[in-house]
Amino acid sequence: MAGLKEIKGYDDFVVNICVDDTEGEVMLLADILIQLPKVPEDSEILFNDLPKEKQHWRRQEMPGDLARIRSMDEWSEQPKEFRSRYTTYIEREFKRRREGVWFYNNGAP
Repeated sequence: MAGLKEIKGYDDFVVNICVDDTEGEVMLLADILIQLPKVPEDSEILFNDLPKEKQHWRRQEMPGDLARIRSMDEWSEQPKEFRSRYTTYIEREFKRRREGVWFYNNGAP
């Protein structure tokens, strides 16, 4: 669980920001020790397939069909096949919203 942790080798408490309590790199930010989440597998990191010089943050576009849906009512009115086509995408985006998203920036996650 995210929160304050005692970590061997550090005199002060460390703020762990991972919801799954994975133990990644510890860094000092504004005089506060922060423990990042463990770096995920390459397949889970955005832009892993791009050359180093093209790795930078950019907004991920939503599928066009899905972008036209403006409310839960409109979503409910869509055929079952439409909804099932985008269920995996929607679940992944909500997970990213809750837990964060990793991306490569100039070769570094």
